[in-house]
Amino acid sequence: MLAQKVSGTNGLSRTEEALLRSARQLDSILRIVGRTIGNNDDTIGDIPLYEKVREFLIAKIPTLKLSDETHVVERGSLEDFSLLTVRPTSFALELLASKADYLAVDGTDRWVGGVRLQGHSVSWRFDPVVGRLMSVGS
Repeated sequence: MLAQKVSGTNGLSRTEEALLRSARQLDSILRIVGRTIGNNDDTIGDIPLYEKVREFLIAKIPTLKLSDETHVVERGSLEDFSLLTVRPTSFALELLASKADYLAVDGTDRWVGGVRLQGHSVSWRFDPVVGRLMSVGS
């Protein structure tokens, strides 16, 4: 499971943000996933990261795009998928600069600590400066 603390600045979880930071340049999905695992303090395997890359590619407003438009993102061979090359979209760069909010645009549907979060807003966000959850109103 991806680290679930939703950032107060861009709406991404810590691991989602690390994945996008690892994808700042044109590269294979395999290398991006490997960099994310190697540079992340969270314990996470490759399969959840591959799934997140896929979600980023097919989102309403994608954060990653395939370098070769002839490929289609569909379920198939993990090996074939991992060798595709991707690059960040302008939306991803806005997220990394905290100029956009992922939840507001693409929404969420995930379980965190036994609570299901759905929709385009949550009532709390993680503040890394103070190291705790902060209420963002109702």
